[in-house]
Amino acid sequence: GRLYVCGGYNRQERLSSVECFDPAAGMWMALPPMTQRRSGAGATVINGQLYVCGGYDGKERLNSVERFDPTLGEWETLPSMAKRRHGAAVAMINDQLYVCGGYDGRQCLGCAERFDPATGTWINMPTMGSQRSSPAVAVIT
Repeated sequence: GRLYVCGGYNRQERLSSVECFDPAAGMWMALPPMTQRRSGAGATVINGQLYVCGGYDGKERLNSVERFDPTLGEWETLPSMAKRRHGAAVAMINDQLYVCGGYDGRQCLGCAERFDPATGTWINMPTMGSQRSSPAVAVIT
């Protein structure tokens, strides 16, 4: 496995840069930058491809989503989420991308949505019991 670090904030600007750590080699490698600068984005891996969604570009919260294919070394823009959000919980279950909560610039969010990469569609999920931004998320299988 490899560790991917995408975007962020360096106290001056939001970043689009991406770095990958290979534990076997003990080295960091620079990858092609994302199409947008983002801090507070969420990321997960589905079928060997890296998905990055939402975040904040320094001006507005984002609902955009992009996918990196390590084989091609290219980023692809995907359909946008229904809600703009940064600080959302993002995870993968059964090859589906889940995005829960976050902050839209005015309020913490209780809404959640799911993306199906096979169909390229977003589906709204039931609202969580609490509005929350920057939550931790884990998947137990």
